Amino acid sequence: MNEQRLETIELSLTELKVLQSRGISNKITKYHQQIIKLVENNIPLIQEKLAA
Repeated sequence: MNEQRLETIELSLTELKVLQSRGISNKITKYHQQIIKLVENNIPLIQEKLAA
């Protein structure tokens, strides 16, 4: 947001699911759920890019 990293997301490339997502000091941010949903909603696109 505003060109600043909010959370780091760990995604399993074999299972294509979010393993963890944490912000600064290993805490969740106020955008945590939105970030998780954004990644989960884009898993088909990620899968498509992995197959390419």
